[in-house]
Amino acid sequence: MLDLHPGDEFTSEPIAAALTTTPGEVENGLDRLLTVGLITEIGAGRYRRPDVIVGGEHKQSDATRIRILSAQRAMIDWYLARTATAGRTLNPFQFSARMVHKGLGMSTFDTPAAALACSRSNTPMS
Repeated sequence: MLDLHPGDEFTSEPIAAALTTTPGEVENGLDRLLTVGLITEIGAGRYRRPDVIVGGEHKQSDATRIRILSAQRAMIDWYLARTATAGRTLNPFQFSARMVHKGLGMSTFDTPAAALACSRSNTPMS
């Protein structure tokens, strides 16, 4: 699943969204990958994958391609929802014609500074 993430750095939350599980469950798996050296922890709860994990080109069935696209969409949806939540915290009076990705259960931020920090730390970097 890590090779489907849009950036080299990640946290457990978008991976959990793609796997439809909890961030805690993903953290358990990430801890195992960290122990054997397949990922590197670059900050509290933030990881980097080495280039060797990125999958190569190979023939895939339609069902596999659908699962891959679904997982990637779930991760991107998570980032969009998290960014929208940060935006609402930073500018609560801005009119929005639509709520971005309602229903993902994003927690709110206590302060605008926390929203801005989260927005910066959750931007996938390539």
